[in-house]
Amino acid sequence: MAERRYNDKEIAAIFRAAAEEGPQSPQREVARDEGLTLAELQSIGTEVGISSEAVAQAARAVDVRLGAASRTFLGLRIGVARTVNLNRRLTDEEWERLVVQLREVFNARGRTRSDGSLRQWTNGNLQVLLEPTETGHRLRFGTLHGGARASIGAGIAVLGITAVVVIRVRSGVRWAKRFLASR
Repeated sequence: MAERRYNDKEIAAIFRAAAEEGPQSPQREVARDEGLTLAELQSIGTEVGISSEAVAQAARAVDVRLGAASRTFLGLRIGVARTVNLNRRLTDEEWERLVVQLREVFNARGRTRSDGSLRQWTNGNLQVLLEPTETGHRLRFGTLHGGARASIGAGIAVLGITAVVVIRVRSGVRWAKRFLASR
């Protein structure tokens, strides 16, 4: 398997984050065989006084931000999702603290459930899943606006009915003008 390569935007974000200026959000735009490898980035970082571990940590942060997605209906966003590969196993205590934070952030109790090594916290259409991977765990966050499709459909129906009414009124006005003109 080819080693991960980083494009120019990702490289800039990695070095900014490694130099403690704060992480950036680059877009993945290059093929795997272009750009620089993590080892090459670490070598460059060492030359300018940035530790190899800081570069590696910043590179992991870049990879985490690439897992976002959204669901659309007729071009309008109705749901969002993000997958975060942790590259390590989450302990029971860390999972419990994460659930507490989720409850605080969303001001919702939610429900937890475990099936073997799979764990989840859900609150209506909002769900957070903890799943095992080869390198540890991954977290999948996702939500879907449950009434969005119905609301969008109702809006389109109202627009359609409005268009029909306008057309009918205009044709009625024309008919009335012709009727009155003929008298």
